[in-house]
Amino acid sequence: MADSARILVIESVAAEPKWLSRLLSDAGYQVNGVSDVPGAVTALGRSPHSAPSPHLVVWHDPKRRGELKASEADFKTHLQRLDVPLLWLLPADHDHRAVETWARDCLVDYLAAPYTPADLLARVKLHLTYQHRHQTRTAARAATAPAPSGHDMAQAAIFNAIPDLLLRLRSDGTYLDRLSGSDVTRLPGTDGYEGRKVQDLLPAELIDLRLGHIEQALATGEMQRYKQQFEINGTLHHEECRVIKLTEDEVLVIVRDITERELANQRIQQQLKQERAIAHITDQIHRSLELETIFKAVVQTVVGNPG
Repeated sequence: MADSARILVIESVAAEPKWLSRLLSDAGYQVNGVSDVPGAVTALGRSPHSAPSPHLVVWHDPKRRGELKASEADFKTHLQRLDVPLLWLLPADHDHRAVETWARDCLVDYLAAPYTPADLLARVKLHLTYQHRHQTRTAARAATAPAPSGHDMAQAAIFNAIPDLLLRLRSDGTYLDRLSGSDVTRLPGTDGYEGRKVQDLLPAELIDLRLGHIEQALATGEMQRYKQQFEINGTLHHEECRVIKLTEDEVLVIVRDITERELANQRIQQQLKQERAIAHITDQIHRSLELETIFKAVVQTVVGNPG
């Protein structure tokens, strides 16, 4: 599938130009690279009349902070018109409202830094496999013919390599299918999903959280996003969950392990706290050379109550 898949790449970072295009080209994909959103609008505007539509758009957007800009409206319109999915590569501190806004109208997924080339290639393969499956089934229905023999087995192998846990559930919390999840820590007793319910598998403190977001996704049609945490053998695990409406009675739940990201954030916050404490003590030293005043400032800072 890689040698026939077409990917439109937007990468405008000058520090290391074309790394994303090179990575995807080396993986065997047909890559059309542009340097900015207007270039992507031009490329998409030619589809499907004078040029074939891409199967996927990958946008390296490491400086994203806010929501949709006026100059990006045409880009979003073309994605909607062509029904092309967007894989958005975002900074760790991006504004999640931007993704949620785009997800109302477009097929949008994202990877937040830090991520590895393997993470990126796995996510690209996930989307292209889904697109290929959708196109194959659409063509099969039109021709009233079944999908090719053995095709689902190959797709299942690809999905099983995806690190995120993908779960299909009914509105009552019944699990219908587990598509992947090689990097997500499983709770004890959750080896078999199909036919079981959220109430049977999740800890009590997570049940209402999961069911509530399923209900909200079905009621609004908008992607729901939340975080959860649980402890296994004394280790605290952090996860990010997204709930996407599939039908009037089914949702897709995407579970991502963000433990390392949360631990990194905690280390950063601790470092900032230490730097603020040092700055406060230094300021007090500059303000007064009295030993008692300096000692008082140090004690107040250490106990977390700087004066």
